[in-house]
Amino acid sequence: MEAAEYHRMARVEERHWWFRARLAVVRTFLKKYVPPGQGLDCSCGTGLSLKALPQWVQTGADLSDLALKHTRQRGLNQLMQADLRQLPVKDAALDIVTSLDTLEHIDDDEQALREIFRVIRPGGHALLTVPAHPWMLSAHDKALHHVRRYR
Repeated sequence: MEAAEYHRMARVEERHWWFRARLAVVRTFLKKYVPPGQGLDCSCGTGLSLKALPQWVQTGADLSDLALKHTRQRGLNQLMQADLRQLPVKDAALDIVTSLDTLEHIDDDEQALREIFRVIRPGGHALLTVPAHPWMLSAHDKALHHVRRYR
């Protein structure tokens, strides 16, 4: 993502309707279907999900130094700089992995998915969100470095 987008996201995501609504849906889903456990928020961005979902995700991973800096400014320090296509996590080590609006940034999204499922224990969970409708690809998607939207 462009640096300006990280700064903007860190500034507005706690009160912007879209981020709040997405987080409410994610939290509702987790409460209903996923018991609390050891988890990783892949591509944690500026840390909103990590801060809001501590029963499910305690560690954040992101490739961006700037994203991790913003996450630390939220008082969250259990972080790793990592590429989602090659996580420094043992096989079957986690109960849950979240990755919210991340796969659209990655050319080899299939490798990222393989990696997510590699680190989840048998019976564990993955919760992923992605932007839909390729016809909606916009200048904002470009600023966010999206390589696709999904059908």
